[in-house]
Amino acid sequence: MTPEEQATIKENLRQVAEILYKNTPSTELTRFETIELTVREHIMETGGPEIGDLSWCAFPCIELCDVNTKLCGACTHRIGV
Repeated sequence: MTPEEQATIKENLRQVAEILYKNTPSTELTRFETIELTVREHIMETGGPEIGDLSWCAFPCIELCDVNTKLCGACTHRIGV
């Protein structure tokens, strides 16, 4: 990852953090554990589909994965799942 790409990610994450902070009840901001769980919930609900659409998979049979159908030709996993 280039330094420019890293800077872009950091800036975008700062913006996301501001939005999440504004939309999180203050009672959820009192402990690190509740902050982490709340952020995870927001990300899964809002950003999960976008993250899952990445055209990669973490399986060794990646060369057999079809990014169009999101299915793997070598096993039964779905790409991004």
